[in-house]
Amino acid sequence: MWNGTITSVSYFSQNVVSGQGQEETRIRLVFTAVPVDGDVLLSWGGHIARRQDWGTGNSAGGVSGSPYHMRLIGFCGGTLPSGTACTDGGNQDRSLSAATILAPGTIVIVKNTIGGDGPFAYTATGNGVSNFSLTTVSGTASQTFGGLVPGNKGGSRTFTETPIPNQFKLSSLTCTSALGTSTITTDLGTGVATVSSLSDGDTVTCTYTNTKVDANIQITPATATNAVGTNHTLTITVTAVGTTVGNGTATASITSGPGSFVGSPTCSYTGGGATASCTVVITSATTGTTVVSATSSIPLTGDGSVTRTTDGTAGN
Repeated sequence: MWNGTITSVSYFSQNVVSGQGQEETRIRLVFTAVPVDGDVLLSWGGHIARRQDWGTGNSAGGVSGSPYHMRLIGFCGGTLPSGTACTDGGNQDRSLSAATILAPGTIVIVKNTIGGDGPFAYTATGNGVSNFSLTTVSGTASQTFGGLVPGNKGGSRTFTETPIPNQFKLSSLTCTSALGTSTITTDLGTGVATVSSLSDGDTVTCTYTNTKVDANIQITPATATNAVGTNHTLTITVTAVGTTVGNGTATASITSGPGSFVGSPTCSYTGGGATASCTVVITSATTGTTVVSATSSIPLTGDGSVTRTTDGTAGN
């Protein structure tokens, strides 16, 4: 209040708290003008029920039309009437349309990993969101953006996982709307989730699932006995875990012993499946044990590559 002093505030009449129809509460405010003959300005506000507190359908936004009115019932100067309302010079009504009440929305980005943890970067565009990163612990992490402006005013928002870390692939991307009222699209190939319209009071959850990929290399047979001067063929096999092998090469080397390669120690394998293999040939002019190892930078289809080496006695 400006140019006045409030001396008392009291309920003149109260509505039924659990009422189902039209309800009204009146408040009596008593003040003294300062100076007595000056202009007085009174400003007040009211509480509008939130669905987070009262539940869907029970909040201010759950009632159609313009059901919320605040008005000056009356103004009485001098002596207060006893038990009756002031009605002089009043009924200045202000109404509020329910359509203007928009509960903020929420978007949650969940990161799940299979086969191991890792850091993941995201770019985000749109009102109220920003770039972020998530590092999974025990296979999960999340980022929440709350208090988002819904509807047309809030606009479209996009989330992109980029770049996808080496040895991980994006294996699943799904989004859900808690109220089933938001408009969402996903593109697994590009890792983009688009919330084109976040509805009033809704929570959209987008879950990115990444699978850790790996590979190993093995030489077979692990052991063999050949006659002196006889060629011995070794098969080098690479195996992908969580993806497929691309085209590549493997190089064998003699770690110890009298053996030597017949031809090139490098062979090429053709990918396209979970495994791929190629062969090299060794021989020896003298008796002895020859130990052979092999290494390859194994291309993982769409997921980079990993370098693996084996000593010939076990997969690695």
